[in-house]
Amino acid sequence: MEDSIIRNPNQKAVERITFYTRHIVELRKSILSLSDALSKLINDESFVEETTRHFFRDIYSNLEQAISTMETQREVLNGLMNLYMSMLSNKVNL
Repeated sequence: MEDSIIRNPNQKAVERITFYTRHIVELRKSILSLSDALSKLINDESFVEETTRHFFRDIYSNLEQAISTMETQREVLNGLMNLYMSMLSNKVNL
């Protein structure tokens, strides 16, 4: 995507960046909600057995990794949007 933005900054690139950003934000919100609920289950010793809590902690760890990956992807998309704006500005100034 970066190469196409450098070669030809156009509206389609912005639409793709916006599409991916929107979906990452929606997915992140869903995973954060799941992570919060799972955290409550992990910390509730009266409701969940230790063996089950161990399993939930493993899932929680995977969710944290997914959230971290989404943050990285969101930063990449922000960088692409900044690149688009710079390329568009250069195109206008020529």
